[in-house]
Amino acid sequence: MPLTPSAPRIHYVEEGSSGQPVLFVMGFGLTGEAWAPQVEDLSADHRCIVFDNRGVGRSEGSAAGWSVQDMADDSLRVLEARGWERAHLVGVSMGGMIARELARAEPHRWASLTLIASHAGGWRNMMPSPRALADFSRAQVSSTEVRVAALERLLFPDEWLAQIDRDDLFRRLRGRAGRGGRARRRIAASQFQAVVRYGRRAESGALPMPTLIIKPARDVLVPPHNSDLLAERIHGSQLVTLEEAGHGATLSHAELVNAALRDHFAANPA
Repeated sequence: MPLTPSAPRIHYVEEGSSGQPVLFVMGFGLTGEAWAPQVEDLSADHRCIVFDNRGVGRSEGSAAGWSVQDMADDSLRVLEARGWERAHLVGVSMGGMIARELARAEPHRWASLTLIASHAGGWRNMMPSPRALADFSRAQVSSTEVRVAALERLLFPDEWLAQIDRDDLFRRLRGRAGRGGRARRRIAASQFQAVVRYGRRAESGALPMPTLIIKPARDVLVPPHNSDLLAERIHGSQLVTLEEAGHGATLSHAELVNAALRDHFAANPA
């Protein structure tokens, strides 16, 4: 089981034997396995690394408070554990915050940056609807069945859910939702505190690497206008809107997301 040599040891997986390197940074609470729809496709001609953020899945991490900067440092240690000098960087939701911190701290490392369904910073921009906030709470503290049902409502529009095999979706989400019980609640609290602290001070601006922003227009967890704000604040960035997608666009609209990533990587080779 690949782990970074330094603590907290971060579990990571590499797929693909050739092509441009890509580091994927997952969002709140989910394991790196949630990137499967991207890795299964892109690893045919890219080298892809996914990992579990600290305290999630098979990565170490106590429930003590930590910051987005700490999680960015973990991401960089994964890159260094593989000996990669330069890669494409992709972050979703909270992972987008981590990716932005990496982009500012180590700009020479990244051939490109992609932010999917991510926050622009600022408390008002971060707040979801009351219904979404209630489902977010259920997804952190409830039994597995209730947690997964809440995740479904948070991640996917009702119309998409009506068209798919819900039993298969349940199995997929259950396997990627990280640890359960009291440990999960403590880790979730630490991640939430890190997001809130970072969101209050996060600023965008000129970034030296080409940046793609993917906006799921029906996102109930991260209000979609965050993507518009990011596009305004990150000069020269490209905005792609997925009109029918929710926060879980990397799964529900994987074909569109993957096509946008391929084009972005090809236009800006590492």
